[in-house]
Amino acid sequence: MAHTGSHGTATARWHTLETALQPLPACTACTIRRSPHAAASAWIHPPPGLPRIMICTRHQQASSDPRHPAPLDIQAVPELTQAHLNARRPATPVSLSWASTITTRWYDHHQHLHQPWRMRLHQLITANPHISPSPASPALTCRELITYPETSPSPQPSTACPHTP
Repeated sequence: MAHTGSHGTATARWHTLETALQPLPACTACTIRRSPHAAASAWIHPPPGLPRIMICTRHQQASSDPRHPAPLDIQAVPELTQAHLNARRPATPVSLSWASTITTRWYDHHQHLHQPWRMRLHQLITANPHISPSPASPALTCRELITYPETSPSPQPSTACPHTP
């Protein structure tokens, strides 16, 4: 926020945004390809009411938490890309809210899909040594990515009989 002081000079006041409102790091390969600068970084503001997950299926990078200094390499976790590609219908804010609430509760309480989620967390940490355990643990900062395949909207199964003409 910029203000003009009494002497006509601009002053700036910076405010910290809540994590849910902060932008996410964009795919580094896409950014470098489109930028005249070799070390350009870009940030994405996810649309409100939609998942705070940005996945680049071309370069296998994903962002879900602004506390990560760069996008995460997700090549070791192909189900993230597959879930993103399979999400053919957009999630409604209400359905996404319910799905996120349910999977977050399961994740936080180590219920139902605990073993596959632990494996995804391990794969993400191994593939991304730059993930720092502080100020928040990778189990927290990667939670939305880890639960994404189970939270994201997937195509509805066909109700038609496969043998019907």
